[in-house]
Amino acid sequence: SERHPPSTCPARRAVARRSPDGGGGSGGGGGAAAWEEESPFVLHFSCLEEPSSYALVAAVPHLDVGALHAEVSEDRSTLTVAGLCKPTAAEVRRMQHRLTAHLHRVAQSYCQTYSPRRLQQLSDRLAEEAGAALRAFGRNRFGQFSTSVRLPQDADGGACLEAYYSGGDLHVRLPKIPAAPGTEF
Repeated sequence: SERHPPSTCPARRAVARRSPDGGGGSGGGGGAAAWEEESPFVLHFSCLEEPSSYALVAAVPHLDVGALHAEVSEDRSTLTVAGLCKPTAAEVRRMQHRLTAHLHRVAQSYCQTYSPRRLQQLSDRLAEEAGAALRAFGRNRFGQFSTSVRLPQDADGGACLEAYYSGGDLHVRLPKIPAAPGTEF
């Protein structure tokens, strides 16, 4: 994670960094354009309360760490996390094989009665059909996301966020507002 002294802290914003153990986004093996078109899923955060902070954790396999952005709202009540999950090179190859088989079936259905008009219809729809199939193959696994989470009342939304990505999990830590002297039991 990256820490900033209070004077240089980018107010209420964070960009996740890879953890020191080398965990980090897949960066994908290409095909990112198909995934950048839609927002197919929502992250589900678990909130863990610690003595001096809150830790929000979400499983986000294939996160593109460079595209991640986290920000606390102006009223400091909501955390919004947005980013992109891309397939790995191996997943792209598997989807390309599935896409080839899918397009072959589509071509067969268009060409059962050979005619230049049917072949032109297929040619006109090929890119659309390929894009729709790729999005379907990656639905709920790849694409853009933006999720907002209501923060606990004692979370210090004005403090610097700490965020890191490790082992397929996104971790965001927000400190608690320090208790006023004499209010602790």
